[in-house]
Amino acid sequence: MGNSVGSVLCKDTHGGRAYEHRAEMRKIAEETINELVPQIAEKYFNEAAEKIIGAIKYDIETIVSVAVDSGEEIFNSKKFKTVISDRIVKEIKSSISNIKITI
Repeated sequence: MGNSVGSVLCKDTHGGRAYEHRAEMRKIAEETINELVPQIAEKYFNEAAEKIIGAIKYDIETIVSVAVDSGEEIFNSKKFKTVISDRIVKEIKSSISNIKITI
């Protein structure tokens, strides 16, 4: 006595209950997949995320280092100090010119 599964002819070794046995095994397999796949996916996602964050962290640290080093040169330059000082003086003069003194 045989049952056809796809194109393969199988001998029913389950006392005529091979179809039920396959359905039970399929249900167990689905339950196992539903239990294990999320755990496995989360593990690999977390590992991948850590690697990506590590790579991004290095890039960010490099960018910040270059910006700070360049900023230090800019802030310490005479031209920059003059521009800032001139702007402050201009704002003070503007504020003073708006003051009305009455006696």
